[in-house]
Amino acid sequence: MREFVPSRNAIQAQASIDIAAPPERVAAVYCDVEKWGETFPATIEQAQVIETGDNWRQIEVTHKQEGCVTNTLIFLSDTEIGLEESKKKFTASFLNQFEPAADSSTHYVITAYIGLKGVYKVLKPFVKGYVRRQALKRMRDYVLEPLKTAAEKESA
Repeated sequence: MREFVPSRNAIQAQASIDIAAPPERVAAVYCDVEKWGETFPATIEQAQVIETGDNWRQIEVTHKQEGCVTNTLIFLSDTEIGLEESKKKFTASFLNQFEPAADSSTHYVITAYIGLKGVYKVLKPFVKGYVRRQALKRMRDYVLEPLKTAAEKESA
């Protein structure tokens, strides 16, 4: 069993969106790794599962800008999924919560925990606000909206 333990010193940002599909459906679309290139077309070329465990999957993701990056999905429950990734400038953990809402829809909440690397770590006190704003924008543009589009299309 793998635990989802975000860094205590991480910069945090949280965003949410309502999706007209049931939580289990939205979570299933999110977990369909082989379709990440279609679900998240602005950032991901392709993704594939390379290893699995009791409650986790290791994924090789080809990002359009970062190149090849390894991510780990950690299944905490049917509607709560952690994602860990490490890029050149930061490591990030994302807690994805797919909460039931009115009319069998989903209130999707994503919380980012961002740990800076290298010189950025030293600059954290000066860049914290900027990092938080960028994280919110990127979560909205590259995760929330694309997942909403994909899940609602699947449910139609």
